[in-house]
Amino acid sequence: MGAPVRARRHSPPTRHGPEHRHHQQPRLPGRPRQAPPPDRRFHELREQAGLPHVTIHDLRHLAATLALEGNVPMTVISKTLRHSTLSTTANIYSHLTWDVAMAAVHTIEARLCLVEARAQYGADALANSTPPPNPLFSHAA
Repeated sequence: MGAPVRARRHSPPTRHGPEHRHHQQPRLPGRPRQAPPPDRRFHELREQAGLPHVTIHDLRHLAATLALEGNVPMTVISKTLRHSTLSTTANIYSHLTWDVAMAAVHTIEARLCLVEARAQYGADALANSTPPPNPLFSHAA
């Protein structure tokens, strides 16, 4: 004959809805109680502060975007995000690299114009001049 039929374990009914999303499962004997998800406290604080809904993952993307715009090398960003490959990071944030590349081009252009002006008019004539700030990297913009 066939294998013996085992009795099924019946688990308590689960509750659905936002008020029960972080319901803790009962602790098994000899096992530590699971900590609540870290985002629960984050969302409590965010709501108390009256801030709009953002996720921790949204903040992760924001941090990576700000780092990229701040000229942090893509390899450092990739390691910080703990991506398994650099190409993962590059694929996700490649749309931002164009803006950063253009900012670099404008910075180089401004420096070359300054060098050219100093060569033409003398180093002392433009000693105190600096290129205009790049709005992408300027906190004043």
